Amino acid sequence: MRIIWMSLLSSIALYYAITFFVARSGAVAADPTLSLVLIAVAVLTTLASFAIKNKLLTRAVEQRHLGLVQQAYIATWAVTEVAALLGLQDYFAMPYRRGPEDKVKVNM
Repeated sequence: MRIIWMSLLSSIALYYAITFFVARSGAVAADPTLSLVLIAVAVLTTLASFAIKNKLLTRAVEQRHLGLVQQAYIATWAVTEVAALLGLQDYFAMPYRRGPEDKVKVNM
């Protein structure tokens, strides 16, 4: 479980690093509606992950099966990973940067 937990955390750090090293295409048009849709879906998948975890953990307790607990957490982590991927998609779909690194670059 620790290996999976660490790999998920490092994947989010990797997505953040990708935003620094991979250039966006210059022909991207700003579409705030797409950004809002991606954010809404990310929030919904994160909220759905709590419901999925509760349902699977309840089933594990009812069946008294320890293996189902591990499956519940893995399924929950996989669903929450969708939010990180949607954030990365939002970054590449928008022509502007909305992060603290821009404030640092502007102030320098």
